[in-house]
Amino acid sequence: MFCNISDVLSACFGRPDQNTYTIGGRRIQTIKKIGEGGFSVVYLAKDRDNGEEFAVKKLLVQDPAQKKVNIF
Repeated sequence: MFCNISDVLSACFGRPDQNTYTIGGRRIQTIKKIGEGGFSVVYLAKDRDNGEEFAVKKLLVQDPAQKKVNIF
């Protein structure tokens, strides 16, 4: 699925006090930051419906031409 990255970032990381989001129909809660680099931040996350834990990567996009992201 391809999404506009600004929509994804607004939905996922729009408010610093908010830690539950819906991405691709899944209710996701970020638990803690587990890594950070020059181009992204990685969070430990949990599916609110089935308890599955996984990583979510927030891309730090500088160039407006890079506003498409593939979510899988």
